Amino acid sequence: MGIAKSVVLTTGLLIALHPVGAVMAGGEEDMLALRGELEDLRSENRMLQEKLESMGERLESIASKQENQEESVDLVREDLEALHKAPPVPLEGKPTYLDGIEIGGFVDTSFVHNFNEPDDEVNDFHIFDKEASDFNLDLAEIVIERAPDEETRVGFRLDVDYGETADLITSAGAGGSSDFFDLEQGFITAKIPTVGNDVELCFGKWVTLLGAEVIESPSNFNFSRSFLFGYAIPYTHTGLLATYPVTDELGVKLALVNGWDVTDDNNHAKTGIGQITFSYPEPENLHVKDISVSLTGIHGAEQAGKSGPKRSVGDIVATVKPTDELTLNFNYDLGREEKVTSSGSNDNWEGFASIVSYEFTDWFTLSGRYEYFDNDEGTRTATTNGVILQEFTLTAAFKCTDLLTTRLEYRHDYGNYEVFTNESGTDDDQDLVAVELFRIF
Repeated sequence: MGIAKSVVLTTGLLIALHPVGAVMAGGEEDMLALRGELEDLRSENRMLQEKLESMGERLESIASKQENQEESVDLVREDLEALHKAPPVPLEGKPTYLDGIEIGGFVDTSFVHNFNEPDDEVNDFHIFDKEASDFNLDLAEIVIERAPDEETRVGFRLDVDYGETADLITSAGAGGSSDFFDLEQGFITAKIPTVGNDVELCFGKWVTLLGAEVIESPSNFNFSRSFLFGYAIPYTHTGLLATYPVTDELGVKLALVNGWDVTDDNNHAKTGIGQITFSYPEPENLHVKDISVSLTGIHGAEQAGKSGPKRSVGDIVATVKPTDELTLNFNYDLGREEKVTSSGSNDNWEGFASIVSYEFTDWFTLSGRYEYFDNDEGTRTATTNGVILQEFTLTAAFKCTDLLTTRLEYRHDYGNYEVFTNESGTDDDQDLVAVELFRIF
């Protein structure tokens, strides 16, 4: 039974049970008291009704909220199911410094046969392809580089080498015992704003600015290196290099280094390097595609423990492309070192190399080289009376794929006297053939 009905029944019973005679006998006072009690009961009844109405409203509100919560749960469940079924969305964010890192390299292998068949199995006056009649892992190289850009302005480069070539180019000093490993290059670069163009600074170990060829055979026209690259110039330096592009055609480089092919300075003097480069892509009034010329000089003390005697080399490299297929390359070197012979006299060396390369098709290129090199006292070539060396090389390159190339090479070396060894003694010339296979990645 409801509370309101109970109140009404209770009120009715009180009225019914109260004797009429008592009311009449009690007089007017009893009547007034009874009326007061009735008013109190009516007031309590109204209050109870109001509470009941309030409780009903609250119950309706709670029920409404519960329905809303159930609807919200259903919506969330539907959203989760939709997200689960939807394909993943790629994350798009601002590029980081690591995004600019590039990794590459190559593996270079070869077989060289010397028709002189020297007993010591050494190709005389060949610095890199020196192993006669032998299969070789010439060089496996990994390059990790982050070039400086306008935002970061700081970069780096690491060239890690393994193989016969790495063993030959190891610098004196840190890591001097290579075990066929060498850190060919390891430097930090930074772009410094100036009034004109940016100056790029390079600090660490880097390859020389001199010469028409480089340490990596796949980047050269021929498989074997020239006498000039082997004897006339250094391979690497450790120090500071500044590069400034004056214009799009003219560039200047200045460097201060520890010396030739050393990481630790072998005396108390530094070596200076300077270079001017000219580049004219498709010059006007000339029927050629491209012309570039570099003039480089190096000067400093290179003898261990001696800061007085100086070694100097002037280097000229010129490249002309009359057509897209034809490339002409010329390299000239003139060098001198003071008090370097056993008698304390000076030594001089001079030479030039000319290369003609023609790309007949996308997969076949033929390159020929002629070279002359003269070392007066023989300190560069380790000959007692000095020597004049000449060579002719013909290299056929077959591009198997975009990344795989094989090269066949014939080379004829000759000297001004019998400086080459053979199976029976010595000779004034030697003939060699080579097969090279390299894969770039």
